[in-house]
Amino acid sequence: MKDKILEAFEGEKLFFLDGFDNAIIGIEEYSLRVIYSVKKGLVSHKKMNPKMTREEIIETFFYKYIHVSKEENSPIWSLDAF
Repeated sequence: MKDKILEAFEGEKLFFLDGFDNAIIGIEEYSLRVIYSVKKGLVSHKKMNPKMTREEIIETFFYKYIHVSKEENSPIWSLDAF
């Protein structure tokens, strides 16, 4: 998905999170903010931190990535982990 977005929006300044390429589900076309799946993001975060418990994964993921996503170019997280 990342390659397709880069190709479609060539020359645009896009912000991607390191280690979360598998969690990309799209892009918001007006703000050019990358959209990530929370469910897939949690899986990616677990792969990057294999020694963490489930509770630690959830807590650090939401603290490091979801709650700080308030910047203008920050990614959009789709809450699809129901």
